[in-house]
Amino acid sequence: GLGLGLALAIVEGGATMQNGQSPASARSMAMASVSPARSRASRSSLSMHCAEEEFMTNALSVVVLGASGDLAKKKTYPALYDLFVNDLLPRHVTICGYARSHKTIEEFRARIGEKLAGGTDAEKAEFLSRCEYFSGGYDSQEKFTELAGRLTE
Repeated sequence: GLGLGLALAIVEGGATMQNGQSPASARSMAMASVSPARSRASRSSLSMHCAEEEFMTNALSVVVLGASGDLAKKKTYPALYDLFVNDLLPRHVTICGYARSHKTIEEFRARIGEKLAGGTDAEKAEFLSRCEYFSGGYDSQEKFTELAGRLTE
């Protein structure tokens, strides 16, 4: 589903995986493991494989452009949440939404939280605590420089 494309983008980040596996074979494993017909045990196998990858132990930031829009609310954040609850994103991930709309972090989290399905209340709260929001124009070099500084703090 939605999470699969994002998982593949992360898995294909390097030419070879740490264990020597090619991105193509990792993709095959991901497709087999994330299929809705597969059991949670199969997804657990994929999360164990991902746990060995560099992105799971180093700092990881995901920037969502257009974060206050409908697509982000209905598709992007639910897909990221699905990856998070299935241990395909590290628990230390920072997900930073960027949009022109002026919103408080509380308003933003309430908006995206409406469409998060599955997982426990604790997982939802943990995921939302990893979500930040930054407001600025898409043509503003100054705002993107501020965003970059905030991500490296």
